[in-house]
Amino acid sequence: MGEAMKSTSAKTNDAGKNPLTQDCLEAFVQVLRVTYTLCGKTWDLPRIKRYLAIMKDIVTYPNSPTYRPDIDSLTPVQAAVVKGLQLLDLSVPGSASALLTDLAEFSTLAYVGTFDYEEPLNPSSSPSATPAKKRVTYVALSKATMPVFVDLYLRFKEARDIYVDETIERLFLALSIPVKLKYESPPASKFGSDPPLWKTATTSFLKIVKEAAPRINKFDEVLPPDRVEGIWRSALDVFRGGLLADCTPAENLPLEQQEEEEKFDLSLITSLEFDVIPHLGHHQVPDSLITRLGTTLQIASRLHDLDLKRQPAVLTPEPERTQFTELDEQKVSTQGKKANRSKGTSRDLSDSSGSSLPTRSRAFTTVPLALIDATTATGTLLPRERFSYWCFDLLFLICSKSLQGEDNSRRRIAALVLPSLLDRCHVVLAGYIADAKIRGNIPFPRIQEEELLYILKKLVALDLWSGSLWAAYSNDPSRYSINLPDSDPSLKGAHLIKDAIQRSSSAHLFHLYSLLCEISSTPARSPSMWIQEKMMQQPTEIFARELAQAALQRIGREMGVDG
Repeated sequence: MGEAMKSTSAKTNDAGKNPLTQDCLEAFVQVLRVTYTLCGKTWDLPRIKRYLAIMKDIVTYPNSPTYRPDIDSLTPVQAAVVKGLQLLDLSVPGSASALLTDLAEFSTLAYVGTFDYEEPLNPSSSPSATPAKKRVTYVALSKATMPVFVDLYLRFKEARDIYVDETIERLFLALSIPVKLKYESPPASKFGSDPPLWKTATTSFLKIVKEAAPRINKFDEVLPPDRVEGIWRSALDVFRGGLLADCTPAENLPLEQQEEEEKFDLSLITSLEFDVIPHLGHHQVPDSLITRLGTTLQIASRLHDLDLKRQPAVLTPEPERTQFTELDEQKVSTQGKKANRSKGTSRDLSDSSGSSLPTRSRAFTTVPLALIDATTATGTLLPRERFSYWCFDLLFLICSKSLQGEDNSRRRIAALVLPSLLDRCHVVLAGYIADAKIRGNIPFPRIQEEELLYILKKLVALDLWSGSLWAAYSNDPSRYSINLPDSDPSLKGAHLIKDAIQRSSSAHLFHLYSLLCEISSTPARSPSMWIQEKMMQQPTEIFARELAQAALQRIGREMGVDG
């Protein structure tokens, strides 16, 4: 039966001769379920995989004359298949991985497997009538399978084989598609009010990564380095997609809904802080992945696009790719592409695999002050200002000594992320200095003043791990963040002072010393804001010049020359 099903599904050109109707397919599934009930307990892994392959062919069968609507609820065939999958005895080694992989693939069909078909005409229709075109969306199947494979993962989270055989990576990869597409995902319902697919995917991902993160390190003895890297890379890719997703369409939503969705995305930042960061510093995680996280948070903290407009083109970096690679595409869309070839109308993600991030999603680049183009332009305010500040808060928190527990791990992460934070701050401080020279007493736009004051206030309060800056700009940040070498006794004069400064908890202020001096002595009107540190306390006005002077005073205390 399986060979007949596969043959009929593949021969699209002969579909008009003996197509299988949806009723036939549903009956076929019922037969399979009864067969498994009678003798499935004796099946080995190859036979279970064959059972799964037949079910997959049934779900993606593209030649039926007509299909049931599949947005708000599962079609009878899809519902029967899901029930058939839940019958499986997962005590067979490898069966849980096989089922998780297929369920993850089912959840991606709404993006890579959709196709159009022509509704057959009624015999009484006019000869000039044209068949109505309809679409098989797999939306309901995506909604149904995501919670199922989350529950299944939680059931088998201690099974080492799902980490070794790339199953967990396939789950993350499947969930990354709706998270990245976000508002471009297909509607989750036509008549109901189901949550959007990207919200279901985000919730599912956070449940899995919370349990997976500690177990990746726990199983480090059996996981080869490439698997550890692959799992973390796929997990961080989902976070990157969620933090950098285009939220411009949300500006058309009511303000209450905008605030609700912004708070929903706060769960990504919370998960990074509490579920990921404590485990990401493990020695098997490559430096490049941790650095990439810092770059992601740096980009996500962008409030406006003025820094992009002022940078010389020669210094503007090429945007990083954040969509699906060709290998990823092959992993998640094998069956989707089969349906696509059959009907030729499935959504094609291959265009995305080579696309670049929008211009506003480029990383911040440190430019020498003399090369910055001063401007009086206001720039364009980017969506979700508060969310950008939340990402900025996390970037500062990662680099600070305030986080306790697993000190070596946090030291390593701080050293690798610190350059992203300092580049972010340098661009804003240098941009303010350049613009102030031509603005005179013309006020800066609100967003630029608040960003400047926020950065200065955070820099003054920031305490680095000892030696963090020294390690960050060394040739081996991971090694030296934990085992900082002794000072070289042969160093003389300025080199000795620089070496000592880079080891201090205030090294970030020394790194930005010249910019802080410029801000503290700028003759033009200094940006200011009113803040209230505690409840029932009178608000106080703080000035950029005063904050820069406070930073310089801290430098003086660090050097022992504060008068």
